[in-house]
Amino acid sequence: MESSFDLSSDHSPVVIIAMHSKIVSKTSAPTLSTKKNQTNWVKFRNHIRENLTLDVPLKANEDIEDCVHQLVQTIQQAAWNSTPKPHKSVSMYECAPIIKQKIRGKRKMRKRWQNTRSQQDKAKLNKAVKELKQLLRDEKQKAIQTYVESLTATEATEYSLWQATKRLKRPQTPIPH
Repeated sequence: MESSFDLSSDHSPVVIIAMHSKIVSKTSAPTLSTKKNQTNWVKFRNHIRENLTLDVPLKANEDIEDCVHQLVQTIQQAAWNSTPKPHKSVSMYECAPIIKQKIRGKRKMRKRWQNTRSQQDKAKLNKAVKELKQLLRDEKQKAIQTYVESLTATEATEYSLWQATKRLKRPQTPIPH
C-alpha cells in the first residue's frame, strides 16, 4: 500500500493498494552481520589488521576516494568471512508442484462428487485423498531426514545438534481436552 500524491492539492491523497495471488517476499537489504550476532569478532579484527594499510599518502582527491573504497571493501570482506551464512528456511506455504497438482485434482473430484453423489466419483475422491496423504507423509519424512542430516555439533551452527536433542528430551506437557 502506498500513497499517490498526484493531483492532491485540494484533496486527500489517493492510496494505491497492490494485491497479489501469492505472497510477495521482499528482499532484505544486505547486512554485515546477522541478527543473532553470530559474527566471530576476533576473526573480523584479525582480517582488518592483516588487510588494512594505513601508510597511504592522501594528497589528491583520487587518493582519498581510493582509500575509502579500499576501507569499505576490507570491512565488507572481513564481515563476510567472519559471519556464517544464514540458513534459508523453506517456507511452510511452499510445496512441491506435484503436491499442488494433486490438491487441485482432489478438490475437483470432491466438487464433482458433491454435485453428483455417485459411487464412482466417491471412489475416485477416496483414491485421490489416499494418494495425497501418502505423498504428504513422504514429503514430511524427506524434510525430517534433511533436517536431521543438517544438524551439527559445531559452534558455526550454534550447536544445532545439541539444541535439537534438548528439545526432544524436554518433557511433553499434555494438552487438556
